[in-house]
Amino acid sequence: MAYKHTLALIGAASPTGTLLASRLADRYRLLLMDSDLSLLAALQETIRLQHPRADMEVLNCCKDASWEADIVVVSVADDRLETIADRIREVITCKTVIQFTTAVTCTDTLQQRLPHANVTTVVLSGNDTNPTAVVHGTHPEALQTTTSLLVILGCVPQYAD
Repeated sequence: MAYKHTLALIGAASPTGTLLASRLADRYRLLLMDSDLSLLAALQETIRLQHPRADMEVLNCCKDASWEADIVVVSVADDRLETIADRIREVITCKTVIQFTTAVTCTDTLQQRLPHANVTTVVLSGNDTNPTAVVHGTHPEALQTTTSLLVILGCVPQYAD
């Protein structure tokens, strides 16, 4: 049996987080975390209905989720990035951290706050039928992991210079 990577999804109840969770539930062990516990419970129930064999857990602490994970995905409002980064900094050394955002101006916030992590930032635009994903980052393994996730989501990644 193949090893199933563990993916922490911080901001799991956000629109992007919900999409990621539902598309990745069969391929990864998911650690779902969000400040909105009612939306998170609804997401967990939806995933259980869609993917009865999904391996997932709801956590109420982003640091615990990040500590357990192989890959950390952050899909929160840009004004919460620094707070999240400060909470997870000591447990993500050498891990891939992928930030999903719609703001081009926030592409280096997490890398600055998490200098010992392999950070990529995905700037999303477009719509559900024609999504665009521009990837920012320099670490080869993190870029490969990010590309794999985007392909599962149905996006063709473009890479920033």
